Order: sequence, then C-alpha cells, then structure tokens
Amino acid sequence: MWVKVVFQTGQLGGVKVEANWSNNTQEFELTRGDYGLGTDVPGSIFVPAAGDLYLLEDIRMPETFILDAEQELLQKAQEAITQISEQKVSYKGTLNYLYFKYLNEKIDVGRAVLVEDEDIVGPGESIPLRIQALTRNVNDPFKVDVEISDTMYIGRIDKIETSIQEVKEEIVTTRPRNGDRGASIVYRGIFNEIDEKDRVFFNNRNRRDVVKYDDIYFIYRGADNAPNVSWIESNWEKFAEQFESIATGLLLAENANIAGWIFRNERLESQSGGAFLDGRTGEVNITGKFESAKDGNRIVIDPEERVIRMINSNGKIVLDLSFYNVAGNGSSPNMMLYSYDDTGNEKGYTQMFGGRVIVNKNGFDIFDIGVDENNKIAFSLDYSRLPTSTPYYGYIYRDKDGFLKIASG
Repeated sequence: MWVKVVFQTGQLGGVKVEANWSNNTQEFELTRGDYGLGTDVPGSIFVPAAGDLYLLEDIRMPETFILDAEQELLQKAQEAITQISEQKVSYKGTLNYLYFKYLNEKIDVGRAVLVEDEDIVGPGESIPLRIQALTRNVNDPFKVDVEISDTMYIGRIDKIETSIQEVKEEIVTTRPRNGDRGASIVYRGIFNEIDEKDRVFFNNRNRRDVVKYDDIYFIYRGADNAPNVSWIESNWEKFAEQFESIATGLLLAENANIAGWIFRNERLESQSGGAFLDGRTGEVNITGKFESAKDGNRIVIDPEERVIRMINSNGKIVLDLSFYNVAGNGSSPNMMLYSYDDTGNEKGYTQMFGGRVIVNKNGFDIFDIGVDENNKIAFSLDYSRLPTSTPYYGYIYRDKDGFLKIASG
C-alpha cells in the first residue's frame, strides 16, 4: 500500500515523500525521488533522523478511529461553547505604586487577587481573579499597569513552545516563569544573499534566527543548528504572526542608522566602516582618533599623524611615539620625551630611535650615543657645556687644563 509521509521537522521538514507501507511489519519504506528539492531524497544531508515528526496522508483509518475523533471534536466544541457563553470579567488599570512601595512588594503575572464589584457579584461580595498581563516601568518597578481577568488567554507561541507553562511579562523582553530571559533574536539578513555554506540556522532556548525572504521577515522553526540550503516554507514562520513587538520589546533593524551606527552584516558598524562590534565573535575593530579624556593628563592615538601622544594637564606634549623612516630599511620606532620649565616653555627633549639616543638641552645636543656603520658604540658630548668640576661620583667633567675626566668621589 502506498502512502505519503509529510515531514514536520528535521532535514526533510516540509517535504512530502512517497512510501510503501507493509501491513506485515507495520513499517513503511521511503521511496527515493526529487520531490522539488533539486536532488534525490533521502540522500546527502536530506535524511530523516530519530525524533523527527511527520504526518501520514492517503491512508484509510479504521472506523473506530473516525468515530473516536468525531467524539473528541464534539467534546472540544462543547467546551469552547461553554467557555465563550459564560460572562467574562476583565479589568485594566494602574496600581497605587506608593502603597506597594510602602509594602516593598512586587506584583507578578499570575498572582490571584480578590476584586469587589457590585455590578458583577453584588454588594459586599468579591470575585477571585488573576493578573494576566502587566507592564512594568523600567526605572521604577513599583509603577505597574495590570490586566486582571477570570480567563487565561494563551497565545499561539505559548501553546507551541511552553505548553502553557510560561506567561509573558511585558517589560523589555519576554520573561518565562522560570526566570529565563528566553531566546535572543538574531537577524541573519536576506535569505538569498546568505552563502549556501552559511545557511545553518538555530532554533533553541538561547537563540532564534530571523531572515528576510520576498520582503517578508520569517523566524526559523525548523531543526536546531541544521543546514537549509534551499528555502523550505514549513521551516519558517512569518515573524509578525508569532511575536508581539510590544511584549518582546524587540527591535528588528536592517541597515538602521542609530546615532551614526548601522546594524549591518550581523554586527554594529560605523557609517564609515572604520569601526565595528561583532556580537557573535566578540571582535572589536576601531579605526580613528582616540582620546582617553577631553582635558587634563590624557593619551591620544592619532592615525592621521600615526602617533601615540601623551599630553599633560597644561596641554603640552610630553611624549610622542611615532615611526622613524630609514631609507632602505623601512620604519623603526621613534620616541620623543619633552621637558618644560616653570613657565611652560620647552627646555629640552630626549629622542630615542634606531639604536640611538640624543639628549637636547635648550636647543643644543648635549649627548648623542648610538652604533656606527661598523656596529661599534659611538657617542659625542658637547665639550663646551661640560662642567669644570663635579662633586658627584662617576660624573664626567673637564679640568682646568682641558682634559676629560670622570669623578672618582
């Protein structure tokens, strides 16, 4: 007997495959074919796996199955009629935040309350209701707008993913009852512009992927961490049909310009492209001028001058670290250390570059040491500026006869 197997999840999610059913073994064997995928399945990555969900079509059920299904449908219909025929009570309003702040008591979704309403239950009576939804002020958690009702309204996403075990709380994001923040949304871009090798999508408690297809946003509901080389409609659900933006507080922004920054290529980029923050890899790339402070002692990195600079509280440069270009030998580091007198005028500097150190005082090179072309140490002193005597051990001076000497104490 031939049947059709419609896979709901897994690599074959959304694909209808013909199969041969055996009454003897109570098993069916899939028939390999194209089925609109451009390649024969099962095969390659398109193979069923343990746990995949599927539906069977073109099969004849026993009469008892049909009768039981009709009876169950009738029972559900009667329950729905009973529910909608009863009078529903719902209240919306803002709580007295000063009262709850005084009690230091936080209100949560699902809390039972007693409500007095003479029009509903009569004088002096109360009716037990429950907080179904709330909106909490981020800056003051005691300022709360609530919706109180005797009926629990369950949305589609709750039925599918939480089996009515989680309740939405409208703050900044959807918060399940167990305190988890829920899955984060990752926008992957336009589906057809994603490289085929990168068309692996996630659907788990920590991450849900979103793409744009035919100018419509879709959220992934297929197998987690699974490749989807071609577009399979059943693996996706229209984004607006599953999430309420007011409840999730989600901003889905493609090429959005926010304070000069643009959400693009799954990362936050500057308009010039010279800086970006990659939330997936944690990579940070910044190209541009950097200052550690607006004034006072600060450090400046200037890519245009190609220099790292230290500036003191008087606005004077005390250190420059730049490149020293040597013909034929590329570039080497060049460090300039500046000193100033009490009036702020430069009184000298020390320069270190390419194995050489120069000390300059008031415009004169007092000391110069380096390595000559024979790799020998070479240094020079300004003889005219050496002292004629010194009380310091090890200092160089010139005596009255003009001889260069080193003080011995």
